[in-house]
This record gives sequence, structure tokens and C-alpha cells, in this order.
Amino acid sequence: MKNKKLSLLFLIVGVVVVVGLCIAMTLMAYRRQRHTRLYRQGEAAYKQGNYDLATQKLTDYLRRDPDHEDAWRYLAESYEKKHLWQEAAYGWRRLVNLNVLNKDYASRCVRAYYQAHNFNALEKFFKTLPPEKCAEYPEIYAFTQFLVHPQEEGTEKVVSELPQDCAIARLIQAMKNHGPVSEFEALENDEDPVIRVEAYIQDGFLAEHRDKNLERAEHAYRQAVSVNPDLCRSELANFLFRHIRYEEANEVYKNVRPAMMSDNSLINYAEVLFFLKDSDALQHVEQEIPRRNRFAVSLRAYIQSLSAYLRKDTPVMVKNYRVAKLNRTTPMGLILSYAVAVEDTDIPLMMSVLSYWRRSKLYKEKLPEILENVRAVIAKAIRQNKLDDASSLAQQFLGLEPPELICWHAVILEQLANKTLSMSTILQACKLFPNEVFFRTQALRMAMDKGDRKQALALYDQLIEMSKDPARERYGKVLYLEREMQLSEAFRELNNLMKEDKSIVSAKHMLAFGIRTGNSEALRLASEYPELAPIARFETERRNDNLDAATKLLKEQKMEAGFTVEKPEDREILLPLAIYLALIREFERAKSVYTALLPYGGTNVIIELNLSEIFAAQGDTKQALKYAEDAYKKNKDSLLVQTVYGLRYADMQDYEKAATYIPDNTLDVNAKAVLITCLEKNIENAFKLGREATCRTIIKRLQVLQADNPCAREYLEKLNAPPAKP
Repeated sequence: MKNKKLSLLFLIVGVVVVVGLCIAMTLMAYRRQRHTRLYRQGEAAYKQGNYDLATQKLTDYLRRDPDHEDAWRYLAESYEKKHLWQEAAYGWRRLVNLNVLNKDYASRCVRAYYQAHNFNALEKFFKTLPPEKCAEYPEIYAFTQFLVHPQEEGTEKVVSELPQDCAIARLIQAMKNHGPVSEFEALENDEDPVIRVEAYIQDGFLAEHRDKNLERAEHAYRQAVSVNPDLCRSELANFLFRHIRYEEANEVYKNVRPAMMSDNSLINYAEVLFFLKDSDALQHVEQEIPRRNRFAVSLRAYIQSLSAYLRKDTPVMVKNYRVAKLNRTTPMGLILSYAVAVEDTDIPLMMSVLSYWRRSKLYKEKLPEILENVRAVIAKAIRQNKLDDASSLAQQFLGLEPPELICWHAVILEQLANKTLSMSTILQACKLFPNEVFFRTQALRMAMDKGDRKQALALYDQLIEMSKDPARERYGKVLYLEREMQLSEAFRELNNLMKEDKSIVSAKHMLAFGIRTGNSEALRLASEYPELAPIARFETERRNDNLDAATKLLKEQKMEAGFTVEKPEDREILLPLAIYLALIREFERAKSVYTALLPYGGTNVIIELNLSEIFAAQGDTKQALKYAEDAYKKNKDSLLVQTVYGLRYADMQDYEKAATYIPDNTLDVNAKAVLITCLEKNIENAFKLGREATCRTIIKRLQVLQADNPCAREYLEKLNAPPAKP
């Protein structure tokens, strides 16, 4: 029973396999028959002169049988009949690969490339041919070499071997010399359509770029189109594009096959569609890119950035623009570049765009919008401390009427940072912007640095007049006059301040002035204010040499309690008060004031040094050294700071470091005595350790400070003594 079932199963499987094979063979035969029918239909269409149908059928056939020689020959000839020379050249090139012995194929391939004006491909094809074969086309070979390698020495030799009366030789000579239009006119009637086209193109190029005769240029380009429409339409469209005739250019570009467009033509066409806001057509152009050359990524990214701009998708626009790396200087390219520069705060790119726009009508039309963006970009660059970039952009707008404040601001800031600001520049800014305190403040600083007192005082008066806080500016003038030792003028100005502003702030300034200069009238005026009377009385007693009375007042009354370090006018009084407290050994009160003042010390080291002295007097050598070190970090070049820092190490008996920091030219007699002691200790230690060279170096330094120093003399004798006999 089992055997019967197995036999039946095998029989069924066998029948299924046989039926399947029969069906498969039938389908294959049908497909072969259908495939063969495609070839026969294409061949018949070619012989009947129906070249459109022939190219369609033969192209479909060759997808399945790419090595059919006759099919390629009919296809190439069909393209030739349609004057599609680029496609014909491709067909003949395939035939050369299939049958290298056929002499006609290479000749037809050369002619097709020549008619298509595809000289780069033709030059590559010539390289595959033997030299004797290239010699069969001397004129075409010479023209190819000239167009592809015009500067090479070998090209000169190939061209020189042409008969001088042949049309290509005359065309090459005219192209080399950029000769008069008449030379190209003579070639525009040549039998060779390639020469005619090239003559028309050169005629149009010279008329457009050299003679600026646009009417003649357009006529020449249109004549070239009449000779070879497929090839020359893009030249005409590019001409129309260059002269901002976008609607006309679009009509011409639409009739150019993408395969016949150069990369430049394709981008031009994309920018025309961008101008016309035709997103669908832009997408269609983008789809042509993947089949192109190695610049496909750049081309595609640029067109995508144009599409993103139309969609107002700014992030995608910026991203693709950066990928493309094509800074186009065409009107549409500049609009796109400008949009990216504004979004990305790319000042170099913005400056590049503006340098082109200045030459066009578009600049004046868009100036209000441009200025709005420029202000935003400069302000952002200043916030990011990109002062050089901000200034570079701003300088392009300094001559505007009315003047642009942010531009002058950026230039002044950059010149301040680079220390190149001149007085004439800042005074010009002051004149243009009479209400801007910033410019006058900078001018004042420059006048003070140059010691121009007259200019500085005039600027102070202007600031007092225009400032929202004239009292602050007037007090600045008082301090300036005080530094210039014009004390009577300073007091007069301060008196004017108190007459205008009778507040406690002005009175505190008057008190501080009295403390600093000892002006009794200033102290008297300040004493009229109850809050200031104790300090004014203390300072008066001190100035009159009533030191006991002054000390008693300072000890009995906690005068510093009524002031706060947050107020600058209070700090002026607290600092001298802390100094007096330290002098009468009220160390804790002095430390409390100094510590509060410390965050406001800036680059001045007086507070750190005084704290160091107080802690040293209290025997806290560790804290004393800390504050001396803080002062040293702030100002390493100060002799006073070096001296105090060294003395703190001496207090800690670190004689080596003390001698390192206390300078030999210190003006403090006590510090000099300490330095001598430190050097003596260092000589003793060096001698004990057997460091003779170090010991001699220290002795020399000590002898400079004290020529007859007994320690130096003693150890020098020990060093010079003969060694003891064993």
C-alpha cells in the first residue's frame, strides 16, 4: 500500500515539473520572440525614415541585448538623422568597443563628437586611438587640442602643422588673438556647421564682453541657434540670464535637453526658476543632477537651498548652502548668500555680497532692509566679542547719511581694543552723534592719556551738560583737576557741585576731598552735615597736630559704622579711615573695613598690603604672607609689593625666598637691613652645605649692598684659604 502511494506521489511531482518546464520554455520563447520583434520593428522604422520610433524600439531592445552590433549601428544612425550628435557619438563609441576592426565606426564617432561640440569626450576618444588613426583628422584633432589644452606646448605644435588657409586654422588664430569681429564674420558662412556655430558664439562673446554691443551679441547667439538649436540654445539662454531677462531665458531653457546643459547652465536655469518661484520645475531640475558628474553633490545641494528659501525653511537653506560651497555672484545667488549670511551671522559672506550689490540698482532699492539686517548682525557680533568682524562690516556704512550709530560704535570699539583709535576719528564720531555719551567718554580718556588738559576739560564740560547724571561727571572733573594738582580749581568745581546738588553724596565728596588734600574749607562745609561732622572734626584735629584729641575721637566713636562699601562715595572715606585705625592700632576695626573694601580694590594693591602689615603686627605670619602674595599676583613689578612680599618670608625665617623677593634697590632702610641679614644667613647655610659657587654669588650681592660686611669678609677668607694638609 505504501509503495503505491509513493509511486502516485512521484508521478504527480513529475507531471508538475514537466508542466512547469513547458510553461517556462514557452514564456522564454515568447520573450525571445517579442525581443526579436523589437529589433525588427526598430530596423523597419529606421529603413522607413521613422527615426523617433526607431530610437525608441532599438533602445528597448539593447537594454536586453547590449552587444548587438547592427542594433547599435541603426540606433547611432537614427540619432545622426535627428541631429542628436551627443547620443549618436555614444552609439558609435559602443560600436568601436564591439568591433575595433571596423574603420568606419571610429570615423563616425569622431565626427559625432565633433558635431556635438563635446571636445573633452573627443580628446579622451583620441587617446584610445593609435597615432596613425588620429592623423586622419588633422583639423579636428588640432581644434580639439586647442579647446581642451590651449596653453600646452604640444598644442602649439599640432596647430602649427595645419594649412594656414583652412577654416579651422583661421578660427583658432582668431580665437587666440581675440581678433576683430570681421574675422569671425568671414567664418560664419563656412560649410562646416561646427565652424559656423563657433564663429557665431565667439562673435556674440566679443560683442557682449568686449564691445558691450548687446544687440549684436544677441543676434549672433540667435544665429548660432539657427545652425545648431540643440547645442546653442543654452548659450542664448545664458546670455538672456546674464542680462536679467529671466522670463525670456526660461522659455529658451525649457527647450534645451538637460543632457546638453553644462553645470553652469543648469544652475542658471535653477536660479531663473527661483526668480519665477516655480518650485515644481526646480524639483524637476534637481532630479537631473544624480546622472551628472562629480559636482553632483554641490549642484543638488545648491538647488535644494533655493527650494528651501522659497519654502521659507531657513535651517535647510543654510545647511544645503554650506554643503554646496557655491558663492554665486548672480543676482539670485547674492540674494541667497545674503539670507544665509544674516541667518548665520557670517560677516565675511555678508561683506562679499554687499561688495557686489554696491554696483547694482538692487543695493539702493534694498538699502533700508539691508541696514536693518546689518544692525542686527553687528550687534550680535559685538555681543560675541567678534569686534574685528563687526568693524569690517561697519566700515562699509560709515559714509551714510544719516550716519549709522551701530556702525560707528563697532569701529570705535574695535580700534579701542587694538589701540589704533585716533583723536580725529573719535571727535568725528562726537560731532556726528552729539548726544552719545560713549563717544565723548572715549574722547575724554584719550585727551587725558595724551595730557591735553584743555581738550579734557572741554569734554568734561560737554559731558556735564549732556549727561543724565551731571553730578557724577562734575565730580569726575574734580578728581581730574586734583590729579593735575589744580587744587584750587578742583575745590571751585566741587563748590559748584554742592551748590547744584545739596545731597549727602556731594557732601561726602567734599569730605573726601578735604581728607585727601587737607583743605580746611572743604572740611568745614562737610561738617555742616551731622552724619559727617565727627569725621570732619577728627580730620581737623589731626591736621592741626592735636593727635591726642584726634586719637581719642577715633577710639571713642565708631565713625565707620555710618558708611557702607556698596556706595562709591562712602568708599572714598572708609579707605583713609581704615588707614588711621591701623595707625592707632585699632587692628580689628581696621581689618573689618579693609576686608569689606577688598572686592572693590580693582588693580590697586594698597588694601592687600595694609592687611598684610596688620596681620604681621599681630603675629599672624601665615595670613600676612597670604595677603602679600595676593598683592604680588596683582602687581609683580612694584618695588613696594616685592619688598613687602619678601619681608613676610623673612618673618617666617625663610631667608632664601625673602632674599629672592626683596629687591636690592629697595628704598626702605629697614627692608634693606632685613635683606642684609637674610643674605648673611644664606651665606652661612650655603657654606655648611658645601655649595661654594652659590656662596660666592651671595657674597658678591652682599658686598654690593654693604662693601665692608664682616660676614661676607669672613666667609670669603674661608673660601680662599688653602685646603688643610692631611
